Parts: sequence; structure tokens; C-alpha cells
Amino acid sequence: MWHMRCGPWRYRVERGDPIQMGESRLFPVVRIWSWRRRRARIASQSLMAQGALMESIAPMAVVLERPGERRPVPILDLTRLLLWAIAGLCLAGTLAACRSLRLLSRSAGGEP
Repeated sequence: MWHMRCGPWRYRVERGDPIQMGESRLFPVVRIWSWRRRRARIASQSLMAQGALMESIAPMAVVLERPGERRPVPILDLTRLLLWAIAGLCLAGTLAACRSLRLLSRSAGGEP
């Protein structure tokens, strides 16, 4: 459908193949974030090439098309939200543990 590019980062929205159900058709719509890095070097006796790719695919909506009607049905990706919440809790726990260890070392006569 459309895409945006900024250096090695690429953001695009793709529309999948239609699924026919009677007179209705369903089109899945996904958001794809990707990061790509490629490098090559040619020396006198050798050739070296390396690359890396990371992609994140998230569902956005399902477009429902009926005769005379076209309606997007948004999708809430609860798995992604749960993973971000767990990552936030882990970060908060790590920061709290570091802070409490620092306070304990101060009270025990350690460095300020």
C-alpha cells in the first residue's frame, strides 16, 4: 500500500490477499517495521559480504468489503501490548533493585 524509508529503517503497510466469503471479501492489513544493513568488501584475494535484517510484523485491521460497503475493522494486538508491559516491568524492577542496592551500600558505609 505505502512505505516510508529513513536510512536502514523501513516502515510499510501491506494489504494481504482477499478471502472470499459469499458476497463479502476480507483483506488483512499489517504494519511492517524493518531494519536492514548490508556491507561488502573486496580485497585483492578475497570477497567479504555480510548483512543483517530484523522485521516486526503487527496486524492493524481487517477490511470488510460487501457490495456497496467498505468497512475497516481494527485489530488490537494484545500480545504485543503484553510484551511491552512485561519489558516495562522488568526495567522498573531492575532500576528499583539498583537503587535499593545503592541505598544499602550507603547505609553500610560504602561509597556515597
